[in-house]
Amino acid sequence: LLAISTFLLSTVLYPFAGHIEENTTWEEDIIITGDTWIDEGVTLTIMPGVTVYFTNVDQNQDGVGDTDFIILGRLISQGLATEKVIFTSNEDDPQPNDWGGFDYQTPENGELSTLSNTEILYAHQAFHINGRNVTFNGCRIAHSYDYGIRIQSTIFTTSINNTIIELSGSYGLNIEQGTVIMSGGIIFNNNGYGLNVEQNVLLTADDLIVSSNNGNGLIISGTEGTIITDSRFVSNTSNGIHIQSGANPS
Repeated sequence: LLAISTFLLSTVLYPFAGHIEENTTWEEDIIITGDTWIDEGVTLTIMPGVTVYFTNVDQNQDGVGDTDFIILGRLISQGLATEKVIFTSNEDDPQPNDWGGFDYQTPENGELSTLSNTEILYAHQAFHINGRNVTFNGCRIAHSYDYGIRIQSTIFTTSINNTIIELSGSYGLNIEQGTVIMSGGIIFNNNGYGLNVEQNVLLTADDLIVSSNNGNGLIISGTEGTIITDSRFVSNTSNGIHIQSGANPS
């Protein structure tokens, strides 16, 4: 009986929802039960091997999980190759849309957020950026109902390195405004285009594989600031690279 009680105790998850108002470190698995904010000027550090679970809350019954993770301060997700940090659904049979996703809004006077060896799974819209800048290193973003990453605006340079974006219900990555550096990434098997680079974007990318997406692999829309080297755009259902009128990439 003692052994059974100890096992049950060890599997209890700490629940959280609301505002993180002071610098905090998560060292054990946690379950998010409602919208969560990292407040301005605050750093949340997540240690290797931690899994962050999201309950499927759908109060308006529109089929989209209501729980969002909103970053106004700084997120440091410190996964390792052998001990990843994972953000995922808490459902027994996880599905895209089980939770909302990340909404990054850190202002210019904030600090860089960094996600290393981190997986983001089963969100509605996995990662939306409209703020300072984020660095992704060795991450995987998969099983989103809508997109993988949308960069609406990045004030400083956002870096996406050795990161996989796959199995999204819509597009993989859309960059609308700002400076972005990509290296060694895979954008694969998304149910829309792989990568779209809009106007007012400076993109430098190297060693990308954009493959098996349901549409164009790469769309370049009217920007002269796109430099892509040593990359492959193969097996997409439409064009490997589609250059819109007026674009002049390198």
